[in-house]
Amino acid sequence: MTNLFLKAKHWQIFLLTYGIPLIFQMVFMSIMFSLFDPEKLSIPLVFPYIFAILFIIIVISGTITLGWFYSVSVGLQHKISDNVKMNTGFFKFCLFFPAAYISIFIFVFMISFFDAFTNQVIPDFGIFALIIPCHFFSMFCILYCLYFTAKAIKTAEMQRRVRFSDFAGELFMLWFFFIGVWIIQPRLNKIVNDENDYSLEY
Repeated sequence: MTNLFLKAKHWQIFLLTYGIPLIFQMVFMSIMFSLFDPEKLSIPLVFPYIFAILFIIIVISGTITLGWFYSVSVGLQHKISDNVKMNTGFFKFCLFFPAAYISIFIFVFMISFFDAFTNQVIPDFGIFALIIPCHFFSMFCILYCLYFTAKAIKTAEMQRRVRFSDFAGELFMLWFFFIGVWIIQPRLNKIVNDENDYSLEY
């Protein structure tokens, strides 16, 4: 699985993470606007199902993006010499937590939304207060994943311990992934095509 992402072309990663999901979102948003009648001020019955589809698209897109980060950070470890190999334990946890949190959040939100729409009641927003700490911790986890991935890329290229100044540019490109992927992915292809294999355990 890791090699599929590492060997993919930049345009393929862009389409999977941004291009195709964006097209689907634009199509379904257009459908929603075309069905909404401002004079009646009522929500069509199909709206909750369109929202559900949009959330599913977001989850799939996010899962692919997280899969890319995992493939890069973990998959590159066998391209890094043993004396500078990175510990991926905490990174894996930080990658798993946002995925689990977002999935649970969307599930709870959709149930509350459908219940409020079906029974014509105001949803209980008290439960969302419980997930605020999880939301902030999830943000921290995502930032750490960006940091770790940028560091892994530069470490694999330089084959030495790197400082923040060495991979600050990679971190910036990962932050603006829809642009950075066009630059980073060809570099990953080059690293993967290198015949040197420093470890069989990854």
